[in-house]
Amino acid sequence: MSTQHLIQLLEDDNQKELYEIYIKNGWKNNIDFEMVYDIIFNLKNPSIHNMIGYMYRYGRHVEQDYEKAFHYFKLSADQGNQCAQDNLGNMYYYGRHVEQDYEKAFYYFKLSEDQGNRCAQNDLGNMYYDGCHVEQNYEKAFYYFKLSADQGNRCAQNNIGNMYYDGRHVEQDYEKAFYYFKLSADQGNKCAQNDLGAMYHRGYYVEQDYKTAFYYFKLSADQGNDVAKDNIKYVIKAWDNIDEYIAELINDVNILKEKNRTLEEENTELRYQPGNIGYREAKEHWMSCVNN
Repeated sequence: MSTQHLIQLLEDDNQKELYEIYIKNGWKNNIDFEMVYDIIFNLKNPSIHNMIGYMYRYGRHVEQDYEKAFHYFKLSADQGNQCAQDNLGNMYYYGRHVEQDYEKAFYYFKLSEDQGNRCAQNDLGNMYYDGCHVEQNYEKAFYYFKLSADQGNRCAQNNIGNMYYDGRHVEQDYEKAFYYFKLSADQGNKCAQNDLGAMYHRGYYVEQDYKTAFYYFKLSADQGNDVAKDNIKYVIKAWDNIDEYIAELINDVNILKEKNRTLEEENTELRYQPGNIGYREAKEHWMSCVNN
């Protein structure tokens, strides 16, 4: 039974069939147990409506459909769900299914932010930073970015880092900029990874280090950041001893090849491939990603 069928049952409000499929039949379907449990026993729960809206918004297990996403976000937002209010604000902000409307985007962001939603706090910060619907105000932008960053929002952490880096509203402070870029980069934010690479490339607050700059630019580029891809080229041109680093990489690969050969000779279950982690480590890494 597919997730798409599950959502269709939810849309039809067919609780009886849900019960037959997911309880009586022993949950023998490739769908998250906890998610289905919550759905079955909370069919009218606004969190479930928001979740379905999210799946339609991004095409997760169903065909992407902005109209349906908007419908479910609105159902949930009207019941006070802070995440749905923020999602609805983003639909208006980017003009998804509806005409772009910064006023309505601001309205829903504010509803969500009033409940402490960290994403909405960052979104409001962006609107004040860019002057969308409201007068540009770096002080208010910083205020909302800080609220969000203090709750661990990686985008807000990067935004705060940039305000310290550029000296917007606050005194320019490369140490604090580095601190927030690092917080964000450690959570996988590709913009922060690029910004951190730039600080190592230029030697701002930290000692100039092309190897570390390359590392962060590569992390960012691998996530599709075109700016980071260009920055890699600049690092390579400026890096006098890059040949030594390439030699280190080759040596590391040769070490992994030797380890792989040894394990094969010992007929060990665990296999290594140059540049990759082993099966058990890969499985542990995958499970940690799923669980987080």
